[in-house]
Amino acid sequence: MDQMSSLVSIIIPVYNREKYIEKCLDSVLNQTWDNLQVICIDDGSVDNSKQILEAIASVDSRVQVISKDNGGQSSARNSGIREAKGDYLFFLDSDDWIERNCIEQLVVGIERNDDIDISIGIMDFAFPNGEFRAVVKKDCPRLMMRDEAITELFKIRIFTTSLGGKLFRRELFNNYTCDESVIVGEDAKTNFDVFMKANKFYYTGVVGYHYYQHEDSVVHENASEKSLSILDVCDYVGAIVDGKNYVWEEDFVKWALWHYLKHMGVAYLDYYGELSSLLKVYQEKFYRFIVKHGIKRDGLFSVYCTADSGTVYANIYEAKKNLLNKVSEEKSDIYIYGSGRYGLRLARFFENNDVEFKGFAISGEVKGLIKPDGKHKEFNIDDVPKNGEVDNVFVLALNSKNTREVKKVLEKRKLKWISLEEYADILGWVR
Repeated sequence: MDQMSSLVSIIIPVYNREKYIEKCLDSVLNQTWDNLQVICIDDGSVDNSKQILEAIASVDSRVQVISKDNGGQSSARNSGIREAKGDYLFFLDSDDWIERNCIEQLVVGIERNDDIDISIGIMDFAFPNGEFRAVVKKDCPRLMMRDEAITELFKIRIFTTSLGGKLFRRELFNNYTCDESVIVGEDAKTNFDVFMKANKFYYTGVVGYHYYQHEDSVVHENASEKSLSILDVCDYVGAIVDGKNYVWEEDFVKWALWHYLKHMGVAYLDYYGELSSLLKVYQEKFYRFIVKHGIKRDGLFSVYCTADSGTVYANIYEAKKNLLNKVSEEKSDIYIYGSGRYGLRLARFFENNDVEFKGFAISGEVKGLIKPDGKHKEFNIDDVPKNGEVDNVFVLALNSKNTREVKKVLEKRKLKWISLEEYADILGWVR
């Protein structure tokens, strides 16, 4: 575009991201849309993040550095919102990066009509091995009204509940403060609040935001008390939905149900002792939720819940126990087959349960000295070390399609494996 009159404020919270912040900012400062206010909030980093930010700010006047005591991502974002002078706001995590035309695509989308409030692009996952994976299905560019946009927000079909990849009119955040009490689910709550204030949306259908799934962001996820705060978001939205007959209510219920099952399930299995009192509170909330929304105790619920005892996820517990028993019975060296998101989750699951494994195996090319979880090496299947007469056993941490293909590879090589299909799909529960 010849004239870029609209100012975009890009808000980047930073906490101990010295390894990633330069790539993040490089992607921002080289945008085709250069009328930018880049607000970097150092949230009490104890590494060199602040020094890196200040060095970059010294050579590019568009970069503004705010230093504050550690208060969490929402607190940092609030500091950035207060300083924002732009016509539009864009939120970016300091370990992610954006395509060179990301901001321009979003501005062009939001300025198609004067009454468009939010422009939405596509986010994908980026992995340390160079792999990119779609988070959502790509769809055609189009205009959406509020009800359709909120439906898509909870369906997570063409875009996610993340704040990343969306361009907001500044007015939507006037007199609005991100909820600093919500640690997990803060993006979903902020998006919902702001979507409810907006009227018209534009979906670009273009991938512009890369969400980096590195060892710091995946392996260190946990089901602590903080992660249960997303269930408070479920309650918050549920109270707004109550009695209003919104067209997206069913999609919200499914979204909330998934989070109840996931986060309470992991907490019950891995953190019950330290969180038992809190879990009783959420257990009651969960029971009221399924009664309120008329969810019958059959199908999924006959497996996961018994309302009389409040016991949750008995089958997941059994699957977990059976897998650990199977692995412990092996007199072999254990390797995880797959070093993507599932492989990293399984690695954390093994480490939490004192299961020793030797590394990761893949069928393709090993790109350099990659250590997917920061501790174990990645090997091509043909180069996996052999420990004398001890057999190697490969635990398949893959999706169903890839599991079938890898089984053929291992059968051809006469290698042993353990498929997680035999123990239920537990990978979603071992974050």
